[in-house]
Parts: sequence; structure tokens; C-alpha cells
Amino acid sequence: MDMIDLIYTFERANQLFLDYPFDAEVIKDKETFAKFALAELEAEEIEQLVKISFCVYCKDEIEIPAWIIECNGKLWFENGELDNN
Repeated sequence: MDMIDLIYTFERANQLFLDYPFDAEVIKDKETFAKFALAELEAEEIEQLVKISFCVYCKDEIEIPAWIIECNGKLWFENGELDNN
């Protein structure tokens, strides 16, 4: 089974570490992945979120999209919103 390790970094809270099974549709683009990753958080956590670091483990033949390599497995957030810079 393919897995994603997620590390959530918050402004005023301890980091949160989670592992999830996933299918290729989840990583097709940055926005879809962000929705997937944010679904596990409470609204207060999303407001404090600074960064999601992640690592994708594929046992199947899934092509890793270029956006994952380009962002180096990190998504940055500001005021609860994905920072696309």
C-alpha cells in the first residue's frame, strides 16, 4: 500500500506526525493534496499551521508529480491558507 508521512508544523503547538494510505489521485496537484492533508485538522490548527512536510512512499508504479519535487515535499501556509509563492 502507498503511504504518505505528514509532519504538521504549527506556530504555537507541538508538531503533529501522521501516516496515511493514499491513491494517486490525492497527489495529482498541490491543491488536491492540501485539501487531503488539511481534512485531518481542526479549524484552530489550520489557523496556526505554518508548514506541512511530507514524504510519499510508493509500492505501486505511481509517477511522482513534478510539483512534489519542485516544492521539496513542503507546503507553506499563512493565516490558514496555502502560500503558493
